Amino acid sequence: MAGREDAEFIVNFTCGTKIMSIAVYEFFKDYVSRMIYIPIPKNEYIIPFPKKAFTPPEPLPLRLTVPQYLAAYGLKVTNMPRLEEYKREAAARGGIAAYVVDNYVRLKPLLGFLGERLRKHRDDREYDFSIGFDEATEEERGFFSLMEIAYDGKTIRKKLSRSETGFLTGGWLEEFCFNEVLKIAAVDDSVIGLKLMNKQGRDNEFDVMFTKDNTLYFIECKSLDQNDDKKTDALYKIGALQKEFGLRVQSFMVTTSPHVLKDGKLSPAVRARAEQFNTTVVLQEEVPKLAEKLIERINRSHA
Repeated sequence: MAGREDAEFIVNFTCGTKIMSIAVYEFFKDYVSRMIYIPIPKNEYIIPFPKKAFTPPEPLPLRLTVPQYLAAYGLKVTNMPRLEEYKREAAARGGIAAYVVDNYVRLKPLLGFLGERLRKHRDDREYDFSIGFDEATEEERGFFSLMEIAYDGKTIRKKLSRSETGFLTGGWLEEFCFNEVLKIAAVDDSVIGLKLMNKQGRDNEFDVMFTKDNTLYFIECKSLDQNDDKKTDALYKIGALQKEFGLRVQSFMVTTSPHVLKDGKLSPAVRARAEQFNTTVVLQEEVPKLAEKLIERINRSHA
């Protein structure tokens, strides 16, 4: 502070504890200071001091992109150069992803069949895939046609790119969710396949993230039956990660897993855990209307 006594200080004590806010006020009150407070989730600030001079709330016109929001919390995007490519690929396959969701029940055996055989090749730059496949259904033939997978009635074959292999091993659900986000008016920014490094040097990958009115939303996708996560530990991951993203964060788990159900509905145990982590769970039959679910949550969070 030495040599800056005559400067004007703008002091934001929105995100501190009460004791921290009091301490900041006591320190800066004798300087030329403007104290501001942002009443989350509103995009405006108020000037609470001096008490006798009321000023109306001032709007905050700035809207953050996903990387900007994350940088504010000391989080580094490690695959920034690839994000635009991922967006283009997801948008180009939007119709195929929608076809999978619309025909999920009939395509589920095929998706499981492909996933089991391709998962170990997800990191291959290219993979010449060829395997016997008899008596394809109408929906399966439609899927092969959309994916440009050759099928002669006995064998399916295609030289798969890394991106296509990822799509066939679960990426279809992530790309569907991303394209549903694109349907929402006035979303400020959206990304798919983002990789992050936190301040402790730990890496995490996120399926879909977007910002709307300076609130961060992220979607965790779980395709097929998720037999390796019957206890839905993914919700604990979501809860842990939320702590790194500040107060303006909303989360979703989109899942086709039957293990979250009891008597055809979201089980009370999973519901309680989701509420604990402020996470909206979107079930398999609700996935086609994901955009509506997202808009409902956005409106509720900004009410």
